[in-house]
Amino acid sequence: AAATTSTAATELNPNPRQEFIIKVHSELENLGKALACPLCLHTLKEATILPCMHAYCGPCITSAFCPPPTEIKGRSRSKTKNSPPRHASDSCPICKFKCGRRSMVRSEHLDELVRGYKLTLR
Repeated sequence: AAATTSTAATELNPNPRQEFIIKVHSELENLGKALACPLCLHTLKEATILPCMHAYCGPCITSAFCPPPTEIKGRSRSKTKNSPPRHASDSCPICKFKCGRRSMVRSEHLDELVRGYKLTLR
């Protein structure tokens, strides 16, 4: 009966080490969410920032700003015949701030954060 009481007390009042581990785990989850591309929902690859300070994967935001495929001598530039038409964008997908491909900036600092985050998860 005494062991059950002490186990219940430990669950209600975790020791400082357990509290620290819980806090670190929570902060790593938050960091992972902050380092995720809002378009593909994966960790940023080739992190790219727009003037509005939203970050995306380089390939994701580049494809969002690409013009639609055009017909060249009867052939479509798209890889598949049934692919949906893509519309060129001139604004941030999140906040709709006017910008374009020329205003995209690669962020090596964010790439370093992503690398550190992934190493921490090992």
